[in-house]
Amino acid sequence: MVLLSHVAAVRPSGWPVVPTAPPPAGLAFCPSAVPTLVGQGRLSVVGAAAFSAPVIRRRPVTPARRGTCMASSVSDDASGEDAAIAAAAAASSAAVAAAVAAAVAQNDGGNMDDEEEPPPPPPFDPTGMSVRDFFAASMGRWRSQRSSHNMAFQQFEQVLSEISITPLSVPAADPADEADVAAVCDRYGVDASAAAAVVRMSWEGTSDWDEDETSAGSTVLVVVEDEPGAASGRLLRSIGYTEAVPAVGRWTMEPTGAFVLVTPYESAAAVERIWFATRDVRMRVSEIRTGGGRGVLTASFSTEIRRLS
Repeated sequence: MVLLSHVAAVRPSGWPVVPTAPPPAGLAFCPSAVPTLVGQGRLSVVGAAAFSAPVIRRRPVTPARRGTCMASSVSDDASGEDAAIAAAAAASSAAVAAAVAAAVAQNDGGNMDDEEEPPPPPPFDPTGMSVRDFFAASMGRWRSQRSSHNMAFQQFEQVLSEISITPLSVPAADPADEADVAAVCDRYGVDASAAAAVVRMSWEGTSDWDEDETSAGSTVLVVVEDEPGAASGRLLRSIGYTEAVPAVGRWTMEPTGAFVLVTPYESAAAVERIWFATRDVRMRVSEIRTGGGRGVLTASFSTEIRRLS
């Protein structure tokens, strides 16, 4: 007994249904065109096989059964002519299936080549970062969330801020920026053109202590190395963080790539450690100590996430 499947054609959306019966008399179907039609998406694999292969039916196909998987049986006493037709159908189906598979493989390979994604960037590793690398990586806009603990009053504060860090050319293009850079450098006798980095940092934030009040400010930072390529130096600021006065701090770069800054003020000292967790996430731990450095007034931890748009 010979079994042949009568399979419905599968079509892409928008294309006409491919008939499952042989083409009507007077219409020719060229098997050599199958790879081209499949490659263009105009004929599916199943549809190609169904369209080109002869189908033997020994009983009528009702409308309810049309397009479904059916089987037509040929009895053991089928004539030699029926057997020859069955053999031709099997050979034709095998040839078309092989041609279709080759066309699909070639078409898929071309799509993979066309849609191949570029390799991902190498993992970000801040180890061994210089101070120039650190400030270059810090440029941009950051969303900061800071948790602060006030030791003296035993209170907790949460501050949400927007921070912007932009490089300044020397001489600065904006007259106001140039005046601020010149004022900082003149105060401490520094040549701005020899600085490792010159940037403007602006911030605006709100505290859960008083959500109606906004804290905002801006300062010019001039990074000076003790000597070219050194891992330590001075950070000059037009306005300090803890006190709104010009300030100068000592910085060091740790082998891990962390930037550590100690800034003494008249009545206190600020100690900060900033490092990159990823290319777009910075961490900051800071302390405000007493003038003698023996007591901690406040301690805070900040997470800063780069805004990419």
